[in-house]
Amino acid sequence: MDNQFDGAQLQSDLDSLGDWTVKWQMKFNVEKCKVAHYGKRSIDVEYNLYWQPLEEVSPEKDLGVVFSNDLKAT
Repeated sequence: MDNQFDGAQLQSDLDSLGDWTVKWQMKFNVEKCKVAHYGKRSIDVEYNLYWQPLEEVSPEKDLGVVFSNDLKAT
């Protein structure tokens, strides 16, 4: 598996999603969208939506659950 290819594919998917949301007038709030990298072999890629970079977070708390990039309990 090529992590660089996977990162490029994910960015392509984000671009397609962004195009779809613009077409149907259902845009995401980019300031509320975040990226978390998980795992030891995770690549550090900057993703964007609507040509705006997505914020990278670690740890991230969602619905009372804390997610860290090393998947250890905090």
